[in-house]
Amino acid sequence: MGINYYSFYTDDEGMSVNITLKDPKSSEVQFIYLEEEVESEHFIESIEEIIDMWDRVFTSLIQEVENYSLRFYSKKLGGYEIEKIYITLDAHKGDFGVLIRYEIDVDHGIGVRFHDFKVQKVGGADVSFM
Repeated sequence: MGINYYSFYTDDEGMSVNITLKDPKSSEVQFIYLEEEVESEHFIESIEEIIDMWDRVFTSLIQEVENYSLRFYSKKLGGYEIEKIYITLDAHKGDFGVLIRYEIDVDHGIGVRFHDFKVQKVGGADVSFM
């Protein structure tokens, strides 16, 4: 789609853009190019790859977060919102983090790290951007 298609803005975490992703909640998610202040082709390509793979990513994301919720909170996954997707300058294709706002822990949320579009780690919020 290209740089001109998106409405970028800068916030305290980096260059950002809000995009509505297709999932059961059709939620608007903030994509963040962590610690960068200008949009780039790398950022755009990463966004578009995630959008193209979103069905697969979403399925594995929710499955792993449900497992984490049962292990860590001893509760089934309840109310949640996919809040942010972090992309870094040195990220390879399919490498990104997802921050989920979770009703049981609204102050911190759950972080998920992906490598090659596969879940690598689930944990506290910091997992999503480390």
